[in-house]
Amino acid sequence: MANAHLDDLINPMVIVKTVQSKACRTASDLTDSSVSIYFPTTYVDMMLGSLEKEVVSALKTVGKAPTRVILKEMRKRNVDVAYTTISTILTRLHKKGLVKRRKGSYKGRVRYIYSYMDIEEEYIDGMIVGLVKVFGEKGLVHLSARIDELSDEELGEMRKRLKI
Repeated sequence: MANAHLDDLINPMVIVKTVQSKACRTASDLTDSSVSIYFPTTYVDMMLGSLEKEVVSALKTVGKAPTRVILKEMRKRNVDVAYTTISTILTRLHKKGLVKRRKGSYKGRVRYIYSYMDIEEEYIDGMIVGLVKVFGEKGLVHLSARIDELSDEELGEMRKRLKI
């Protein structure tokens, strides 16, 4: 199956499926797992994977630190990852503009010191725009209604899981 590229889209809201060189763009064509949703890169960059979220959270806790300190914070949280994994994730987060980085010297060598950036508002805005792009205004209405329906117990459980 050939992958469609962002340039192939009519607009960012289009969902494209390519099967046997035939591009399908109607709701009836979107029935199997080969569907790909393509967002503009600004929204992709705002989406974080689970490990990226953990790294951002750890960096928020320590404030400003080299990779090894962030790794220690991750291990305190019982997240068992390699130093190189954390280093790679931090580099990617920096390239996305989601963490700050500066060079520092340590024992005659250069190392990076990472700093937390408050990305909450931009991140949430990006998620909401993505929700609307995929599901339309009904998706936003559904999300709002679902939040209003949450019991105090459910809200407490969410806060516990989100560590807030």
